[in-house]
Amino acid sequence: MTEYTAYARIYRNGSPYGTVRSNSTTIPQLFTEDLPFNNGDLVQLYVWGIGGHSAIIANFRLFGDIVKVPPKLAENTQT
Repeated sequence: MTEYTAYARIYRNGSPYGTVRSNSTTIPQLFTEDLPFNNGDLVQLYVWGIGGHSAIIANFRLFGDIVKVPPKLAENTQT
């Protein structure tokens, strides 16, 4: 049987930031991590694997407190 492991890690502004997470089963795993971000930071989720199979990321959620929304950003988000 071919072994397969999927990995994921959160990046901030293109640099590794969170903990490398891995899963070697077909059973979904739940991971949580509290990471501070600054206004204007980019958040990326990098996912990779070994073994030639696909990895599925489900329910990737970001939670946080918005202290102040800049007026320019608020204008761009209104529908």
